[in-house]
Amino acid sequence: MKRIKCPKCNRLLIKVEEMKGYIECHNCKSLIKVIVDDKTEEVVMEELK
Repeated sequence: MKRIKCPKCNRLLIKVEEMKGYIECHNCKSLIKVIVDDKTEEVVMEELK
């Protein structure tokens, strides 16, 4: 499980086991697309409007 922060308001989001899909930040209500790089295991976050 990894902890991720919202790229917009920097609030800690839910610990996610499957780090794929979309998460809505409960603080600023922005929708975040979460992508995991398979090679580096790095979590890439993208803010959607």
